[in-house]
Amino acid sequence: MPRLESAGRYPPIEVMAKLVAPHMERCIGCLLCVLCSSRARGSISLEDSAIRIYFDGTSFSAQVDAGLPVSEEIVKICPRNCLALTEDQ
Repeated sequence: MPRLESAGRYPPIEVMAKLVAPHMERCIGCLLCVLCSSRARGSISLEDSAIRIYFDGTSFSAQVDAGLPVSEEIVKICPRNCLALTEDQ
């Protein structure tokens, strides 16, 4: 989890990272992000993931469960750079 340094007497502030999918037009449907997300939770499955990928016949879309933990590894595994982490305070 990212940490913000405080200016002196206060301890570092924990910041929750939020996974977003700003470039889904690049998605090829490989599902590496889905599997990486489930692995972070202790399994390798399409059902136990913070991310769901849907295909409507012409394009892919992502649904991200904001309540589940995410990591930078999920962003890095995407071969088309569809995902990003933002700081959610």
